[in-house]
Amino acid sequence: MEWGVKENRIAVIALHKVGMEPPIIFQTLQKLGISRMFVYRTINNTSSVEDQKRSGWPHAVRTTKAAAVKVRIRRNPIRKQKILSREMEIPTRTLSRIIKQDLKLAAYRRYIGHALNQYLHN
Repeated sequence: MEWGVKENRIAVIALHKVGMEPPIIFQTLQKLGISRMFVYRTINNTSSVEDQKRSGWPHAVRTTKAAAVKVRIRRNPIRKQKILSREMEIPTRTLSRIIKQDLKLAAYRRYIGHALNQYLHN
């Protein structure tokens, strides 16, 4: 079994039920990478050890398409987002969110201009 967030919550709740104070729980479990905020939040929300229900739309569709977009961008990084969205039949805004938020890539624009040299004044 792999140690995860659920196990961290179980540890915090168990130590709290034994009677330990939150600062002492934090010091005890700090080696596991548990933050002070996690300890206090877990103690205040002792209703369940399970994850809370999330609001909003799940990003499952976006994450499945992110892999395909990553392959396409790696193949041709110069391709414009607008053309890529048309080819993949993805809305332009969704494609830009995939690139910025999921793949953590930043679009850049290459400018053509004069090559300037340092001006030497005698």
